[in-house]
Amino acid sequence: MNHVEFSKEILILVGGEKNVSNFTHCITRLRFNVKDKSIVKAEDINKIKGVMGSQWQGEQFQVIVGAESDKLYSTLCKIGNFENSAKINTNLDQDLVKRGKWSWKSLGYKALNYLSPMMTSVIPLMVAGSLCKVIAYLLGPDFLKVIAADNGLYVMLNLMYDAFFYFLPVFLGYVAGKVLNYNPIYGIYLGTLIIVPGFINLVGVQNSLVVLGMSFPIISYSNSFLPVLLGGLVCKYILGFLENHIPSSAKALLIPLLTVLIMAPVMLGICAPLGTYIGNYLGNIFMYLSSANSFSRIIGATLITIAWPFIILLGMHGGLSAFAMSMMNDYGYDPFLFNTAYVANVAVFGIALGVALKLKSKENKSLTLNYFFTCILGGVTEPILYGVLIKYKKSILGLISSCAVGGFLCGIFVPKLYVYTSTSVLGIWACWMNQEDPRNTVIGNTILLITFIVSVAVTYLVKDNEDA
Repeated sequence: MNHVEFSKEILILVGGEKNVSNFTHCITRLRFNVKDKSIVKAEDINKIKGVMGSQWQGEQFQVIVGAESDKLYSTLCKIGNFENSAKINTNLDQDLVKRGKWSWKSLGYKALNYLSPMMTSVIPLMVAGSLCKVIAYLLGPDFLKVIAADNGLYVMLNLMYDAFFYFLPVFLGYVAGKVLNYNPIYGIYLGTLIIVPGFINLVGVQNSLVVLGMSFPIISYSNSFLPVLLGGLVCKYILGFLENHIPSSAKALLIPLLTVLIMAPVMLGICAPLGTYIGNYLGNIFMYLSSANSFSRIIGATLITIAWPFIILLGMHGGLSAFAMSMMNDYGYDPFLFNTAYVANVAVFGIALGVALKLKSKENKSLTLNYFFTCILGGVTEPILYGVLIKYKKSILGLISSCAVGGFLCGIFVPKLYVYTSTSVLGIWACWMNQEDPRNTVIGNTILLITFIVSVAVTYLVKDNEDA
């Protein structure tokens, strides 16, 4: 692909530099906010070699280009004199939902717009911390016995894991401020407020803290995520109200002071207990599904596995990962949601290899293999979903059939996901590891392998008119 020529052609067809009010990108798409939608020539853009498709999301025009998005974005920024900013970490943007009449649908989209960037922002560190725990387990006294429990390396690896999960509310508080466009230092404060040692030391000692006649429950909120998400939303409106009603001369002093005085009881008395209750309730739903009668469990696991790739296409996977994290925090493992998601990702990897094996065109074969290796090494599925599934439409038969097989097996054997790892080939095998349940590792990885084989085989055997 000639990035310069490609970028020039795209820019002309979206109406030129003057028609673009904002330009961003994500892992697979170039995203244009335009002034005049009528002059964007979407059909002509779709005909450009290298474009996998395009779509409107609200007022934003998205051009799907797969793994080339980073390079094309940089080239377009130079050609169009656009500001070059970091790629966004979600398939949902705040401008995708128009402001207008309230509806449950718009509320759901806005919730996902908030949850998705929150969770996708912390997932890289979450995966890194989890892999440190896996390395400690593999080398430690419970497995290979290379290092003892008091060895400095073993201690350090466990500290690297704890540093993320214990202080998760602090990380989420920072991201909440960034996502909601207020000073993230306030979000950090909300996170520290519920895990400060003086509060944590009261857990198990007394049931509540009484302040001026108000009773605040004493619960451990380390590793939690919903309390800060709820508190972050409240904080946004508190800050906005204070900004609009306090004289400029007193803002520097009164806004921080009043925010702290208001948010402390709101967090400890409302957001933190409510967030914990909601998280437990949602976690119990998935726990129920994992332990339900065989028929319900198998049907549920199969349907979720089949749906997961399409949930990614809709950009909803970031928000759902929050509920999986809730189960990990409460029970120490995820018995249902993310184990099916990992199986579905492996099915997506398989369709790329299956398509590549049957393609006759060297150019198309090379491009599809590029998607395959990019995804299995990077642990992402979007390039395959947009670059392979949409282009070679019959590959959906391989995807659905392998997801059904993998989900069916998850419903029968119910493997538990103990560690969040990357879904790349380098880390996905370790997600099932637990020294007290070695059988779980074998079951989980066997299901992954069977799912991948079925995906490759079915995709390869299905005849496609576009396998040239």
